Amino acid sequence: MPHSPKLTKPTLQAIARRMAKRLSETAAGVLAQGGTVEIAESFEVWFLGRSSTMRIGASLAQLAHRTGYWYHQLRLNGKAQEYALSQPHGPGVRDWEVHAVMASPLPARVDAAISWIDRQDISGDPLVRMLSVPAYHITAFWLVGGKEDRIVPIERSEWLEQLKTEAIYGEREFIRMLAPERSARATPRRLTTFSAPPHIVV
Repeated sequence: MPHSPKLTKPTLQAIARRMAKRLSETAAGVLAQGGTVEIAESFEVWFLGRSSTMRIGASLAQLAHRTGYWYHQLRLNGKAQEYALSQPHGPGVRDWEVHAVMASPLPARVDAAISWIDRQDISGDPLVRMLSVPAYHITAFWLVGGKEDRIVPIERSEWLEQLKTEAIYGEREFIRMLAPERSARATPRRLTTFSAPPHIVV
């Protein structure tokens, strides 16, 4: 069964305290009305650059780089609507910083991808990472382990029609599909920050 690294309860509590200072107006409103904001799944974020997709035949372990960031799925009253990015700067729980909290369609797509993966017969016990390929506007789950690592796209550019969501690709097949394609112009997601009481569920 696919799994992601588990952060300790004290670590999640420290992240939640920092996250409370950056919640969106929507999340703050949920808390003010007695609702819940919950940190759900967390994934380590890795980066794949445009030049790396030219190295057909190489493995993702050779091409991708750890960003140092973690992605946290946020549920507002049980619904995935926002996400946060955090980063550890040392070994202790106090060394974690939250760099962004964002409202976006991405969390709903992450939820859909998780549900789809759970319905598949995936062999082994792969480690799940989040893979970002900004040159193609791709966010994907990277399943590490087995004979070959596998990729499950979460979102991608509309013009990249041959790459489907709700599909599993071998790592080398994934890279071969990107190699001949033109890259996209990056569009940064909007970042909003608001103050809110620190009552995030972990």
